[in-house]
Amino acid sequence: MKKNVEIELKLLIDKKDVKKLLAAKEMQSVIQAGSEKTVQLCSSYYDTADFAFKKHGIAYRVRDKGDGSFEATVKTSRKSSGGLSERVELNMHLSSNEAVLTGFKELGLGFELTELAPAGVEKLFTTEIERTTYILELAGTVAELAIDKGYIRRGKDKDRIDEIEIELLDGDKGALLDFAAVIAGIVPVFIEKRSKFARGLALLGIEPDIQSVKFKMDGEGNIRQEMLQAAQVHGDKLLDVQNALQKETDRGLVKHLLKELLYLRSYLSFGMSFAEDVRAQQALAVTEGLLQRVRSLLLLWKLQQVWQQIMQAGGMLFEKSVLAERLQEMEKDAVSGLKTEIAKGSLTSAVFSSISWLYNKNWENEEYLQTTSTARCRLQEWQQELENMEAAAEKLRLADNMAYIGKSVQDKSLLKLAAKGKKYDAAAKAVRLEALNGLLRSLGHGSNSRVLSRDIGILTGWLLAKNKIAEK
Repeated sequence: MKKNVEIELKLLIDKKDVKKLLAAKEMQSVIQAGSEKTVQLCSSYYDTADFAFKKHGIAYRVRDKGDGSFEATVKTSRKSSGGLSERVELNMHLSSNEAVLTGFKELGLGFELTELAPAGVEKLFTTEIERTTYILELAGTVAELAIDKGYIRRGKDKDRIDEIEIELLDGDKGALLDFAAVIAGIVPVFIEKRSKFARGLALLGIEPDIQSVKFKMDGEGNIRQEMLQAAQVHGDKLLDVQNALQKETDRGLVKHLLKELLYLRSYLSFGMSFAEDVRAQQALAVTEGLLQRVRSLLLLWKLQQVWQQIMQAGGMLFEKSVLAERLQEMEKDAVSGLKTEIAKGSLTSAVFSSISWLYNKNWENEEYLQTTSTARCRLQEWQQELENMEAAAEKLRLADNMAYIGKSVQDKSLLKLAAKGKKYDAAAKAVRLEALNGLLRSLGHGSNSRVLSRDIGILTGWLLAKNKIAEK
């Protein structure tokens, strides 16, 4: 029997990519020779009829370990940030595959499960998994890589499992974050925040309670440590929206993606002046590329909305209009391009690279870098840079970075300092006008249709007359 705090990372991976991952030189260089082991695991999860365990943040399972031994496990509510989960895990060896509710108090739970389940427990669902494990030696840290494939079953209902888990055995979790960024650069992987217990409950129609996490940097704290926590919170949100966008692409999700990308970019841009890093630069490049795609798609949606208004106002005049169809074609291509980029898992790599960099790499003279004073100095420097900039796109990028740093710190004076002001709003308007002109030109590219040319002219004139180019 043992008690430990389980620190692990759970990632979804397509089964066709597992061999590629294992064959990669980055993986081969850290796998301990002779450590490969494959076992068949069958686990049964239990709770009371009124889910008393779940209400107290407890998951309870009994596992047949496939070698003639059995184990009961209690896991407490998980603490999750930046894709990494930490929770207390209590394990007790059993002589049979039967649920045992006593003995966990002395292991450190503080009470016996019988106190929550005086009438006993019932089986909720089972998992059947083939698990292949490897011991990883990561820069003074030892971890276990587990590749799971199998099913969660509840009667005739089942949920397929194809995932990898990296669990910290000994050492610092910074190495785990660093290696996660390496994995995400080899094959597409996506965060799975739900435990097998939570996924099993979903088969019962019980979804996990999701709490929205808000975080402001403590003005008195160390800037790197505070920015690390902020990046973990917003990184979590980015990984969530990445998962959601694989299922559907609606305007609300895309706007959410835009906001969280702007937060991440501001942290990367801010920190790079104190500690440069190749992977942080790569993460910044991914962020910039996705921001461009997202803004183009939002602008395209705006044009569709405006054209619909014009068509409704024009009535019979636009019966032969082909612009609506052309806009739909471009929207389809833009959505497809965004989903293709999302499917690569590039955001997973960017988020883990950012968090790993903030966790592992000290900043120059960081012991003197208090959050509010450091942010104020950097914002003042950025203001001076803005005064000397001519390119509207550069002005907008820097002004947005200032705004999102100001929003992140618990100091209202920084919000005022970070405000973009009218001249920076003018730069934003100029950038959107340039993007709009490019989009309008592309609408008519390769077409000799007079009707299409007419409609593009009407749309352009209406936008200029209504000053819609200034709208986000």
